Amino acid sequence: MPKSPANKANSGIKSFPAPTSPEDAEKTCIALAMNLAMQRLQDGSATSQEVCYFLKLGSQKEKNENEYVRAKIASEHVKAEQIQKAQNSGNTAEEALAAFRGYSMGLNDEDEYYD
Repeated sequence: MPKSPANKANSGIKSFPAPTSPEDAEKTCIALAMNLAMQRLQDGSATSQEVCYFLKLGSQKEKNENEYVRAKIASEHVKAEQIQKAQNSGNTAEEALAAFRGYSMGLNDEDEYYD
């Protein structure tokens, strides 16, 4: 039995589960668009914009820019961690000084340390 045009059009479409969140719906749409673009590239019906988009993705300049952005993000994460560690060590030093004051031979804050 020959396939009808509707069946032929749907034969290559992958079925996706119903999205449970907006993020899932977005991922599904992206996957469908990529599948359609790939199909159009393979059968020669892709527009010049579609072809240029994928050529740009494969260029060395694009790869270098992506690598730069990833390195910058990693650097920002390291800086944030260093700031957090500095704040934590400052708090730890203050706590240690307060503890040492508490152990200082029975003297309290009103007592004089030097005569």
